Amino acid sequence: MTDEWKNILVNLYLWILVLGVIGVVFSLTLEFAGYYGGYYGYYYEVSLASVFRNPDHLGYLPIFIINGFSFTMFSLISLAGLGVFKIDVSPKLLKWCFYNSIIIIVVTTTGGIVFEIILASWGMIDWWLSYGFFAGEIGGFLLMIMIYLVMKRENITLKVSKD
Repeated sequence: MTDEWKNILVNLYLWILVLGVIGVVFSLTLEFAGYYGGYYGYYYEVSLASVFRNPDHLGYLPIFIINGFSFTMFSLISLAGLGVFKIDVSPKLLKWCFYNSIIIIVVTTTGGIVFEIILASWGMIDWWLSYGFFAGEIGGFLLMIMIYLVMKRENITLKVSKD
């Protein structure tokens, strides 16, 4: 592999690392969504911290666990690709990353839809999706593109093999 190709791979792995770290921080520390309560204008946020304060938000815990774990794994795999860890980034691992980015998008979208349905059924009219939601959507999509580009540089296809 030429130096130019190595530089391209290093840049892609650096972008995956940056997106993974931003995804972890946004998913686990910032709000996923929010709404104003019907009484006296109370403000409620749906975040990892609110899951432990408000039992109504416990259903959102899988979103934070799945997205937090997935973004963390992307960060660790990018460090392995950069040579920080003595682990080979195998084609199977890259395929797993590609499909995992799709899982992030699906879980985040499902969480957003469920949030909207629940609040619409409660009659709430002032609610919004926030940082955690958009980190999952945009981060998952950008990670999918970055992993695809790494796979393209490594000549890995997404065909299902029988091994």
